[in-house]
Amino acid sequence: MQVSVETTQGLERRATIVVPAEAIEKEVTRLLKEEYRNRRINGFRKGK
Repeated sequence: MQVSVETTQGLERRATIVVPAEAIEKEVTRLLKEEYRNRRINGFRKGK
């Protein structure tokens, strides 16, 4: 992850953050798996 902070004027700052796509994919996949395990849908039994 790369972070850069640029001073524009006075007290104003501009931050640029670059995150690799694979890091985002990995986190999204982890969150989806976690949600999949915890989600309950009416009319369905928990899996065997």
